Amino acid sequence: MKIGGLGRVTGSCVESVTDKSHRWTTAFPRVATLVVLAIVLVTSGCSRGPKRTATVASAQLKSNARMVSLLLIMYATKNGQYPPAATWKEELAAYSDGKGDTTGLEFNKALSGKAPNPKDAERTVLIYQTGADQHRSSGGTSFVIGFADGSVQSTDPSTVIWNPK
Repeated sequence: MKIGGLGRVTGSCVESVTDKSHRWTTAFPRVATLVVLAIVLVTSGCSRGPKRTATVASAQLKSNARMVSLLLIMYATKNGQYPPAATWKEELAAYSDGKGDTTGLEFNKALSGKAPNPKDAERTVLIYQTGADQHRSSGGTSFVIGFADGSVQSTDPSTVIWNPK
């Protein structure tokens, strides 16, 4: 027989609600732990913030640009000229056994099929972050640019040499 929904009579004893609440008290610490863990994970992910994420992405892009620049210089040294602009990614992949992530990078078409020229190599654009070519003359915006001497910088595209002589 039930007593007001709080327990039941069995023989001469009354079972209390604590039998049911025992499940709650053992489950509560687990749930609370999961909630705290979720909060910690979410806040630690947010602590990086967009600025740090952008900085990490820029560093990765610079690293990729440095690798690709060096591979292009090695390709040009071996073949006597830079690869054709239309197929530079395929040429580079075949030459380097797939090394060098070209994601987000473009080859300076003005160097397509040309022999490397050490004159002004430190200012001549070899590869650049996608979109930098559209800001050649406007200035004021910084892009990752790999130069014909193998160096890589974040710089204003209007301050570099796009069409070497």
